[in-house]
Amino acid sequence: MVNNVLFTVVIPLYNKEKYRMGCNLEFWARVALKYPVAVSDRRTSVYFSGTGGVMETESASTGAWRRPIISELSQLSPSVRMLVERINNGELDDSGPVYQSVVKYINSRIDGAVRGAFVRRDVPSVKALGQLYLGDGQGERRGWRHMSLLPAPAINVLSGFRQVAKHAYSQLKR
Repeated sequence: MVNNVLFTVVIPLYNKEKYRMGCNLEFWARVALKYPVAVSDRRTSVYFSGTGGVMETESASTGAWRRPIISELSQLSPSVRMLVERINNGELDDSGPVYQSVVKYINSRIDGAVRGAFVRRDVPSVKALGQLYLGDGQGERRGWRHMSLLPAPAINVLSGFRQVAKHAYSQLKR
């Protein structure tokens, strides 16, 4: 249960013109920096269900997922921007568990961006995003990081193969 005091202590501050999405993740990242949180895989809300919200309008607009190549972590999302600022300002002890959780979270956001670029066949973005990972590369999900290290032609071939395989699978399901 979220206490009302929390909303006065942890207020998400983001640039609405620059980031149309992601303020909820920034809010919960701020909460997690101040208070213990638990993560659950249980569905507790539904997004993208005919509400006319940001996700729906962004996906419906032409070229919504064509973005400039991200060259800095701060461009990835409001939550990542805020966390990188905290790291750069020395607000997080780089030997503590909170820092390790922040790095894991940031790398998970990069994973999602690399996966999205791969699915869109945006090889330059896959390569650029791969340069943004934090830490030594150890961890549970290294596949997308390794994918980004491949030569661009190899990524293009793999992405094309994925597209063909997905099409073939959808035909078989009919």
